[in-house]
Amino acid sequence: MTTSNLPSSLSSFLPVSERQEGRHDLSRLITEFHLQLRQANLSTDKGKTIQEYAAAFSNPENAPQSAKALQKAVGGDFSRVRIAFKILTDDLYPLHVGSDKDAWFIELEKQVEVTCANVLSEVWNKFSHEVQETVESRSQHAKAQILELERENQQLAEFIDELQSSNETKTESLDQLEKRLDRAEQLCMEYQLQVEQLQQKLSDALYEDKERSLMQERVSALDDKVAALIEDKKQLQTSNENLMTLFNKCVDHPPLPLIDSTSSTSEFLDGIDTDFTSVSNEFNGDKDE
Repeated sequence: MTTSNLPSSLSSFLPVSERQEGRHDLSRLITEFHLQLRQANLSTDKGKTIQEYAAAFSNPENAPQSAKALQKAVGGDFSRVRIAFKILTDDLYPLHVGSDKDAWFIELEKQVEVTCANVLSEVWNKFSHEVQETVESRSQHAKAQILELERENQQLAEFIDELQSSNETKTESLDQLEKRLDRAEQLCMEYQLQVEQLQQKLSDALYEDKERSLMQERVSALDDKVAALIEDKKQLQTSNENLMTLFNKCVDHPPLPLIDSTSSTSEFLDGIDTDFTSVSNEFNGDKDE
């Protein structure tokens, strides 16, 4: 559909393709500019005027696209530039206002609504039928699953009963085992006490055996010493007897002859030597025996 074929009432809704110069009323723009300056607490006498800012929009192709671009092109305080840019762009690019619908458009809208309603009704009927079939199919499947689950639940309940019965039996067995375990622990403690006592007795016996061995060694050493002493005693007794014999012989020996003037000295000494030699020989003979 082209623009020439549309009714005249629709031409007002078409967008304006070209910017139109000279549309704004200068006095109205000045009044609006001063009003907004006073609202912003800015001076209406000092600074750039709205005419200077409007001159930047004389060429639509090079017109500023932002307040910053307008400030760069003209200068001035940014607050004044921002107010001027808004006033000028609102005047150069006014908003389009709509109008009421025409009769032909309303009729076309009704036909479209009826057609869409019929199409949507057919779509809904088909969708409803498919949904019904799907629901019935899934309902049958769900019922079968429910029956299967009920059967499995029954089997599970029976299995749980068996487990409970088995658990009770195992609990009784466990109680008996715990009692046996307690008795075994008690016996183990008693055996351990007996073992400790036996170990103590063994330790005492080993100590006594060690002491006995030491005593035996000491007795053996004493026996050796006693035997040595007995032997020494015998030797002393023998020596004593020999000495007593020698002493007795000395006592029983006849007295020595007196030296007189008639006897010579050599005869006297010979008599002494002879007597002591015989006694010495007897003593040595007894000692050798």
